[in-house]
Amino acid sequence: MSTIAQDTLKLAKMVLGRDFVDIFDSLRKGQRIQVAFKSVMGMGSLTNGTYNEWVVGRRSASKKYNVEKIQLMPASRAGEKFDRRRDFQLWKRENREGEMSVSASQGDMGITLIGIKT
Repeated sequence: MSTIAQDTLKLAKMVLGRDFVDIFDSLRKGQRIQVAFKSVMGMGSLTNGTYNEWVVGRRSASKKYNVEKIQLMPASRAGEKFDRRRDFQLWKRENREGEMSVSASQGDMGITLIGIKT
């Protein structure tokens, strides 16, 4: 990892107070959280980089690929059926250096995760 990337990661940890991986591990089904995303195909206020309220859905894991996924639904639609194309997912993966990282997606498209507040 380059020194610029390491410095950016350290800054993000200082700003957020906790690492994304720690926050990911602490999330429970039904919990309301605030998450900020940025997306190329932005959905208006949901992905403009401001914090919006989300409800944590089910958690799934793949032992074969060492990946965990949490589904997120906007709080305004809480209790509705999960829609893979419209809702968001948080992914926890192990990279090639053996470090755990958290990323986000909307349907099958990756998006930039800015921050998570519990």
